[in-house]
Amino acid sequence: MISQINNIITLFKDFSDYIRTDVELTKLKAVDKASDLASSLFTALLIFAAGLVFVFMASIALSLFIGHLLGKYEWGFLIVAGLWALICLVLYLIRARWPGNPVRDIIVKKILD
Repeated sequence: MISQINNIITLFKDFSDYIRTDVELTKLKAVDKASDLASSLFTALLIFAAGLVFVFMASIALSLFIGHLLGKYEWGFLIVAGLWALICLVLYLIRARWPGNPVRDIIVKKILD
């Protein structure tokens, strides 16, 4: 009878150790996923910032070029601003399909992988 009680006590200790180990493993997996997601988002943010600087500089260059061709730099900037307004309008009209869903899918995929 005492050996059975000792076996049950040992079983509960082993089960308790298993639960602690499982909780620790879950924490480590969560930290791994969070750090992977954070590093991916940081990298994407850097790429986005570099792209934004490129687009800004290219817009200025295009404005100056068009202004030089037309003889008035103001017209070049006005035309490029109108082009950006048109691009913004198109993006506003398709906002329901883009970019929220792809970004959300990437985040979920990073978390679940």
